[in-house]
This record gives sequence, C-alpha cells and structure tokens, in this order.
Amino acid sequence: MISAYFEPFRAAALVEVQYRAAALAGIVTQFAFGWIRMEIFVAVLVKASASAAAQPLALSLRQTTDYIWLGQAFLMLLFTWRVPALREVVRSGALGVELLRPVDCYGFWYAQSLARVLVPCALRAVPMLAICLATGLLHPPVSIEAGLWTAISLAMAFLLSTALAMLVSTAALWLVAGDGIAALVPGFLWSLSGVIVPLAFLPDWLRTVAEALPFAGLMDTPLRLYVGAITLDQAAGPLLRQALWTVALIALGWAAVQRGLRQAEIAGG
Repeated sequence: MISAYFEPFRAAALVEVQYRAAALAGIVTQFAFGWIRMEIFVAVLVKASASAAAQPLALSLRQTTDYIWLGQAFLMLLFTWRVPALREVVRSGALGVELLRPVDCYGFWYAQSLARVLVPCALRAVPMLAICLATGLLHPPVSIEAGLWTAISLAMAFLLSTALAMLVSTAALWLVAGDGIAALVPGFLWSLSGVIVPLAFLPDWLRTVAEALPFAGLMDTPLRLYVGAITLDQAAGPLLRQALWTVALIALGWAAVQRGLRQAEIAGG
C-alpha cells in the first residue's frame, strides 16, 4: 500500500531533479538577497544596541544572522504556489483518469506535491548550508539536542508546507481556476512566517497572533530552535502546535477533496 504513494513521490522527485540549472540560479539569488538582508539587520541591530535607551534584543546579532541564512537556505518551503498538482489535474481535464486510480486521490496528490516541495528545497539548501557553515556565515546549532529538534521541526515544516499547498489547490474543484486564491496566500506566508522579519522582533500582540497561526511552523519555529531562541525546555509547545496544524491542514485538505470530487464536473472534447 505504501508503494502506491511512494511511486508518485518518486516520479515527481525525478522530474524536479532535472531542474539543476534552476536550482543553481536559485542558490545565487538566495545568497544575494541573504547578504542584503544580513547587512540591513546588522546595521539596525548595531544601532539599536548603541542607543542610550537600548532594550535587550529579542535575538542577538549572531542569532539573527544565523536565522537569516538558515531561512535563505530553506526559502523554497514558502513557494507553495508552485506545487499545483491538483490545479493541473483539474485544469487539464485529467481528473477523470485520476479518479480511476485504486488509491486515495488526496494521498496520491499529496505524495506528488511533497516531492515538489522537498526536492527543489533540498537542491538549494544542501549546498547553501555547506557553504555558509564553511565560511562562517552560519554557525552550528547551539547544541546537539537543538540540532535534533530543528531537524524534526524542519521535517514537519515540509509536511505542513505540502498540506497548505494542497488545501489551497482544492479551490480548483469549485472555481474556474484556483490561481486567485493561490496568489493571495504568499502575502500571508512571507509576512507571518518570519522570513521577512523574525517573529521575535514583532510587537508582542502581533507575535502572539503570528505564532498561533500555521505559517510560523514553516520557518520561524525550526529557525528559532536552531539558534537557541527557543530553549529545549520551551520546545514542546511550538513543536506540538506545528504538529497539530500539520494534522489539521491534512484533514481539512482531505475533506475538501472528498467533497469537491463528489460535485466535480469533467468537461472534455
């Protein structure tokens, strides 16, 4: 039974591996923007620290730069709009063929989408992490335990990103095209995941709201675990919240697909 879902994952992964030139271009771009972001935050934090009325920083300078570079390495986690497995199927009229498969449709499409999230991200993240660690741009995790929890959190972030992409793409079952909703989601992702501004630097009320939403689990939670901003004693809450959002979005996506398939109309000719 597992092989029925591994095969679509493997097939989609083999397709994504072919885009090595795109991955190389992405690495260069992510390094360029990472450097710009690092310079901006370093300038702001140095000035804030030098102020006579300086308050303790939510993240230290070292934690902030590590947060930035780790976020740049895993930036593709936020590109959920490029994972349109379900939208492609509906738009092309291939939905009828997909329904003939003797497997759960949501599970089949989720496996495809997971490969589309995981492989492009890995093609960029692995070289970037190696270069950043070798050059001192990125420091190792604060402890072995922090590194382990970060790895677990990143694994859940991939599942969460895929679940979010699948939930958004189910709009194609009701709309002529699901592109409109897919275009709205990145604004929330980039604003509330911590990739633009670490959530620790947001006002208390906004940080509380952002941490309660699923977007924080895509980037902020694993990054703050890595840099030690979330201590091991505090890790249970964010990790549990990340896991609950992953399960909830998968359940919502599955239910939306089942309901959408019951009323879907397939046109062709």
